[in-house]
Amino acid sequence: MSDMFDDLPFEGDASAPLPEKLFKKTPKLIAYTMKMAQEDEFQLAEFDNRIAQYIALGKPKDHELDIEAELAQEEANRVRLDIEVEAIRKRAIEKKRRQEQIDSVYHSIDLMLEKQLDKVITKPLKYLADGKDLSYLKPIFADLASSTLSTNQLIAQVTPCEWLVNDYIRLANSASVRNAMGLNINGECKDVKAALNIFGTKGVSLLLPHLIIEHSYKLYAGMMKSVWGRLLQFQKMTAFAAYKLAKSKGEDAVSAYLYAAMAILPEFVFTHLYTAQAKIVKASAQEKAMQLRDDLRLSLVTDYQPTPHALAKLFNFSPSLLPHVSATLDTPNLDLVDVVQNTGEQPIQASIYMQARGFCIYKTLASAQILEPGQAKEILHAYQMDKNSLNTLQAINFTKENVYHLLSE
Repeated sequence: MSDMFDDLPFEGDASAPLPEKLFKKTPKLIAYTMKMAQEDEFQLAEFDNRIAQYIALGKPKDHELDIEAELAQEEANRVRLDIEVEAIRKRAIEKKRRQEQIDSVYHSIDLMLEKQLDKVITKPLKYLADGKDLSYLKPIFADLASSTLSTNQLIAQVTPCEWLVNDYIRLANSASVRNAMGLNINGECKDVKAALNIFGTKGVSLLLPHLIIEHSYKLYAGMMKSVWGRLLQFQKMTAFAAYKLAKSKGEDAVSAYLYAAMAILPEFVFTHLYTAQAKIVKASAQEKAMQLRDDLRLSLVTDYQPTPHALAKLFNFSPSLLPHVSATLDTPNLDLVDVVQNTGEQPIQASIYMQARGFCIYKTLASAQILEPGQAKEILHAYQMDKNSLNTLQAINFTKENVYHLLSE
């Protein structure tokens, strides 16, 4: 049990303690610092690091054109008069000067952000969910993957959480969602009961990890949009692949989906933390610019987007945070840490997760065109891919299939 409960009195019967095999102690939460992210203890395996870097940073940008190269590019299509060439040159110089101003302002805010991170990363779990939301989510997670879970039970658990109710209703009324599920419903869902009856226990369960991330992203009005987009995309791909692979093997596909969808929650925690702090330092920079009546700086700060290099470092802490995420959500029917970190307790589900993750790392990096020759085989070998599993995963059309298609099965 998490050490967050150590100071609570116990008034039950301690004369018959739980068997050792049923008692899983969560390690003490590490007091993270940015400096620790460089330590050997927290370095990720090669391709885990590659996908973490991609989620945080995206595709590496091509080398920026210098002035002469830009000039040559603009002149490529036709010969220009000397006066035109000089105008192009001046425009390129001004563009470079403007970019240097932007970079200088943004760099100063990035430095403020990195300084701020050390103050908050010691307690990252507050960015999993605030206290109020956690009180709503814990009862739902406690029953996920239960063989006795009912729709009525979920209705009672979801109803107190207003944003979650609204999201399920919104999705239930979406024409694209209904088409993907193969539903022929004309009426509008106006309450949570009607919405959850459409999705059933399976749909409500599978959608929950995605909705948690999407809800937090919406709080920041597009800040770090591309990072959140890559995070969500990789979560959905991996979970979908795990479901398909588990089903092909005759295993519990719903649990496989949930393991994969929840495995990325530590990265979500750090993304949420990073975005929240970026919003704070941006507001501070805007206030300072207004105090100084610096209109140029204020105009630049308004469009500020944080450089996510420090976020890539934070992702190094994700494996060590996973046990605490699991303990906080408390999922007795899902051995999340055992499966994701392959402790040997759930070998089949662990293998499914590993293969689904490995394949999606390969697909993601290949789509971004950042794999070197021969690395595809290295990735599949590193994640213990076998021929039958590979055939199953290669048959998935990630561009046309999504979680809603699974709800029609």
